[in-house]
Amino acid sequence: MSQDQPAYYTAYITERGFRATVIEMAEAHGWRVYCVLDTRVPARRTSKGFPDLLLLKDGVMYCWELKSEKGTATAEQLAWLEELAKVPGVRAAVVRPADIPMIEMALFNPAQECVNGAVANNETV
Repeated sequence: MSQDQPAYYTAYITERGFRATVIEMAEAHGWRVYCVLDTRVPARRTSKGFPDLLLLKDGVMYCWELKSEKGTATAEQLAWLEELAKVPGVRAAVVRPADIPMIEMALFNPAQECVNGAVANNETV
């Protein structure tokens, strides 16, 4: 997906499709990827609210809660992101399909803070 993609298109991307897109982009840029696939399966269960995706490269870690355009982060998810954002080198945020251009920049140049730890009021950053 590119910055030339019409804005209305992102409204139709499911969280599952968005996750696959972000993982593909991250792997293409050499990031190590950890994804919480299904917390309903006991063997894969994490703490309530733990972020969907962790990406690691060059001393930078992105902890992202992936949401569709209409999805809402829970209080537990926001609490995890707020705590993780306090850790040096960790950038935690709620991200949505409309953020794909910023996500591409962040994955291409982890030294630049394109997606940061601002998660107050369930904002997309």
